[in-house]
Amino acid sequence: MNTYFLVYLIGYGLMIAAVWLGLDAAGVSQTWKLVAAAFLLGLGIIYAFSQAQTDTAQREQARNTGGGSPQQGGAPPQSGPQQGGTSQQGGSPQQGGAQGNNPQQGGGPQ
Repeated sequence: MNTYFLVYLIGYGLMIAAVWLGLDAAGVSQTWKLVAAAFLLGLGIIYAFSQAQTDTAQREQARNTGGGSPQQGGAPPQSGPQQGGTSQQGGSPQQGGAQGNNPQQGGGPQ
């Protein structure tokens, strides 16, 4: 069992217990306390299911787009520039190299 899920279950159980005690202190009947507990339990199941679907979708997307290592079925890393681009593309000039007299590339008179 996933550690995060276990922590989620413990926290959710504590929340239901706190609501139960609060309703008990307010003098609410047993029936309404059970209704509130069932409602909170239903919300917890819906939330856990939606998170599980999101996590599964993210793992599938990472696998399909090469987010994993080649041993795990992902694509090998792409080679190419890691930063930069033209000023029209919004990129920054490449680091290093000889500086010319082009003011767009940070060169020019010193």
